[in-house]
Amino acid sequence: MRYEKEKVERVQSMMRKEGVDCLVCRNSENVLYFSGYWPIRGWSFSVVPAEGDPILLAPDYEVEFTEKAWARDVRMYTGKPYEDASRLLKEVGVKGKVGYEGSFELIAGNAIGVENAHVGFQHLEFLKKSLPSSELVDATDLILEMRKLKTPAEIEAMRLAADLSGEGLGSAHFVLDEGVKETQVAAACEKTIYEEGFGYKGKATVARAFAFVMSGPNSLRAPRPYNISSQRKIRAGDAVLIELNTCVDGYWCDLTRTWVVGVPSEEQKKVWELLLAGQNAAISAVRDGIDAIEVDEAARKAVRKGGYEFPPFLGHGIGVACHEPPFIKPGSEDKLHPNYLHSVEPGIAKPSIGGMRIEDIVLDKSRGGESISTFHRDL
Repeated sequence: MRYEKEKVERVQSMMRKEGVDCLVCRNSENVLYFSGYWPIRGWSFSVVPAEGDPILLAPDYEVEFTEKAWARDVRMYTGKPYEDASRLLKEVGVKGKVGYEGSFELIAGNAIGVENAHVGFQHLEFLKKSLPSSELVDATDLILEMRKLKTPAEIEAMRLAADLSGEGLGSAHFVLDEGVKETQVAAACEKTIYEEGFGYKGKATVARAFAFVMSGPNSLRAPRPYNISSQRKIRAGDAVLIELNTCVDGYWCDLTRTWVVGVPSEEQKKVWELLLAGQNAAISAVRDGIDAIEVDEAARKAVRKGGYEFPPFLGHGIGVACHEPPFIKPGSEDKLHPNYLHSVEPGIAKPSIGGMRIEDIVLDKSRGGESISTFHRDL
């Protein structure tokens, strides 16, 4: 992967502005962000100095995967992670104010989806022992601020994830029918992404998908953060909502579609048109420096015209994690700028129609936004 020169310069400029001399990261999403390498298990480190090249330290059993890294200084270790990392910090002369991931309560999944090693108190103890003369500071907010702005390479990676998501949704839509179980629809979606994602378009290495299908009365639970697909058999007239989280080489896409089996009711069609209008209004409202709450309000205003409201959440940033700043909702203090990527996902749930939501990933521009999602929005 091509060296991310502009990203490194921007990151280091932000570090110097905050007086941070070095970042030492171990959460897989941040190792990826600062090196271009998505760890398999989570026992890798990124050392980012305020001057000079970032360093990637990875275990030797993952050596073939580090070939995708854009970091120019890649080092492998064979021993115990903290011992080798401690030697590296001393070798490169890390000192001064050192930032670490002190407040990451939620972390993105890893490539294998199980036992993802992540930062805990052991990481802080390792830093204290390795750098006794340094000032250790929680750099979580600084790192999340860095991650808001996407580089051209990151935008390309997320377009790839969006395209692959469309392949999965197409398979889910194909099997959708009366009498089919929610789990069967979810499985068709995930199966396609798993089968096609490894090597997708000659660019992807590892792909994962998590599809959550909710039908009929189950779709009323859609406003909850996550719902698990069930054995319920889909019936005619059901609203069937599928929430799809796809990850390609560590970069995420988050799409939602709603379909009706058979002929939609008049109210279902009306609500769907309002949701589309709300999403379009939010995308059109994007401007450089606009308050996120203004974009949220643009969507709500469009939906209110039809006499409906949607829950107090319209969107979230996305990148090396599925959910990250900026957040687009009432009370948000975030602003939007060109090359931010985030979801726009208005939804309405009521017993007479079921749960209905439309979600796409939007690339912010100076005036207006662009949906990078490629799958159709038909009901």
